[in-house]
Amino acid sequence: AAAWSVRGVRQWPWGHRTSLVIVAGLAVLGSRTIARERDWRDSVALCEQALARYPRCQVALLNYGNALVEEARWDEAIVPLEKLLARSPTYPRARVNLARAFIGEGDYDSAIEQYRRELETDPSNADARRGLAWVLERRRNANTTADR
Repeated sequence: AAAWSVRGVRQWPWGHRTSLVIVAGLAVLGSRTIARERDWRDSVALCEQALARYPRCQVALLNYGNALVEEARWDEAIVPLEKLLARSPTYPRARVNLARAFIGEGDYDSAIEQYRRELETDPSNADARRGLAWVLERRRNANTTADR
């Protein structure tokens, strides 16, 4: 407690002026941290901030699309993922996450297309295999129910 009193500051080995500069610097950094806290409130906000700063960053596009998928904002998630795939058609995980967004919207045909295109690029992608099997089963069940 004595270290934070005026008397304690005077006893610091680097002197009173240096101590005031350090305290002022900490206050400035603390206020900047509070101001930036808005950008870190959730994954989507963080990714939006990254894209505003680095609009051509492929990782930021992927992360933004993923964050939107995780929040079930399907139609919004499609835009950055398609943009990423237009720039880099074989970007890892982009097609799988785009397929998930299409599933969320109920567009099973587009999801199937994305899973198949991913498997053409990477036949060992287990997520794409599982996703494709799931959506094919789901579509088959929907067709069977509709036929009744």
